[in-house]
Amino acid sequence: TPLIFTGLAVALGFQAGLFNIGAPGQMVLGAIFAMLAGLYLPGPRFIVLPMAVIAAALGGAFWGAIPGWLKARFGANEVINTILMNYIASALLLFMLSSALTFSPSALRIIYFLAVLAILAIILNSIPAISKLMSKSARLSLAVFAVVALIGVFVFGSPRPNDASVVFDMPFKAPGSEPKSYEIQETAQLGQLADFLPASAATSGSEKILDVNYALILAIASFILALIILARRRLKLWQKLLASLVLAVIIYGLMALLGFTAIETIIPATNLNLAFIIAIVAAILVQYFLWHTKWGYELRAVGPSPKAAEYGGASIAKNTILAMTLSGMLAGLTATHYVLGGALEEFALRQSLPTGDGFDGIAVALLGANTPLGVVLSAFLFGILKNGGIALNVTYRSLTRDVVSMILALVVLFIAAKGFLPDSIVNPINRFKDLKDEDEPKTNLETK
Repeated sequence: TPLIFTGLAVALGFQAGLFNIGAPGQMVLGAIFAMLAGLYLPGPRFIVLPMAVIAAALGGAFWGAIPGWLKARFGANEVINTILMNYIASALLLFMLSSALTFSPSALRIIYFLAVLAILAIILNSIPAISKLMSKSARLSLAVFAVVALIGVFVFGSPRPNDASVVFDMPFKAPGSEPKSYEIQETAQLGQLADFLPASAATSGSEKILDVNYALILAIASFILALIILARRRLKLWQKLLASLVLAVIIYGLMALLGFTAIETIIPATNLNLAFIIAIVAAILVQYFLWHTKWGYELRAVGPSPKAAEYGGASIAKNTILAMTLSGMLAGLTATHYVLGGALEEFALRQSLPTGDGFDGIAVALLGANTPLGVVLSAFLFGILKNGGIALNVTYRSLTRDVVSMILALVVLFIAAKGFLPDSIVNPINRFKDLKDEDEPKTNLETK
């Protein structure tokens, strides 16, 4: 589930010609926002739960919009900015979940000064005359602001007599030395998918025993697959639907004769929760946004050829900010799995948040050719390999989970090799077609 989110985040950035390597930091901000919403938002479940999901998206979007704005406004490299912001996010997470935070008075004075300076900058920017003057000389304005901040930090950060350290804990920090937050409210918790399945027999521990109608599942899958195959055929819509429906009915009948309508199946304990449904919906929305909306078209046009897109009326700055914001939003939604979905063993924010999924999302996006369907499929592959590697040490003593890392590294290597290998090796099917065309006899007109 998180690999789908991070893969979509990186893929959307690639479509706009941007390399978003800040998914780990955006994951952290999304998790922080989701935790705060899950702890403090009042109200019933149908209000708190959607708001917590939106908060996760807003946290990631905020952290992604900052390097997007810097890129659009000053031309700053998004790779460097997102990498540096990953460190800021990890330090912020460590700070928020640490116990017995100790501050020197000089540090507190610096924080108060910077907060006042930031509020002053916002007020000045809201005045049209000053805002217009600052926009004309943006670099000079930023330099003046930085110099004032440095001087203020030096002045307010100087030690003074009778300074005493201040010790306090964050209100959301759970008691004890373990770096984690309090558990979020039940109204903000995403349920496990297995909890929505009706058990046909007594459950054993955390397992469920179900009567699964595999015939119906295969019939629905065949109906969808047939529609995809017939999508490019020159048939009317009702003909495509009828042919797909007939195929589904035939498959259902055959599977029913073989007794696949009610097979007792054991569903083991799993962390699979409703965040998986959110990830699939996000992939569908990204597909629709990129290929069926004006904004998606402009975003994809800015990626390969920004000058041509600008000549056609697209705003490079606006699309840069939009792409990084949406990319960060998708990465921030990983909090629906780890925090709201309880995948970290409990429904809380922990310092052990696996931000490495943000870097794995780069390989997932590349393997999926930066398309939503490809990202979902490659996320399944990476997820199976990474989870299977956990059992290698137990099942096969002569193997370690490093084998999985080696396989994933080879996948990335072969993807990268596509850039410099000849087309005859990368696309053998096209090579076969070319050879077949050469062997076909040409007509007299083609010869002339």
